[in-house]
Amino acid sequence: MWTERRTMRTKSISANRCLTFGVARFTYGGWMNYYKSKQHKRWREIVLRRDEYRCQACKRMGRLVAGTEAHHIWPIATHPKLRLNTKNGMALCQTCHDEIEPRTGEYKPPDWMIRRCPLESAEA
Repeated sequence: MWTERRTMRTKSISANRCLTFGVARFTYGGWMNYYKSKQHKRWREIVLRRDEYRCQACKRMGRLVAGTEAHHIWPIATHPKLRLNTKNGMALCQTCHDEIEPRTGEYKPPDWMIRRCPLESAEA
């Protein structure tokens, strides 16, 4: 059933997933249509190039490791407006990405990431 919510049409699909104007928004564990979009692929490429394809977490520790994954500092599940903001991204290796962002439970970015992308400046 379609409902009006502040000029936004939303169709509930299940408890984990909700379609808004054709853009998929999901909580952790749901299939993410956004990650297959051209916009995300472009955002990912910009973030990885900006960070010179180096893992920023390993760089903090003095190691040079290839950054193959673009990480959203503020999760798109809780901050959907920041999903394409390049300030909200950083390059990470797979190991650091798995340690920093668990796929279950509540996620809060580490303090050093928050200093890199304060929420107030990212939303501006």
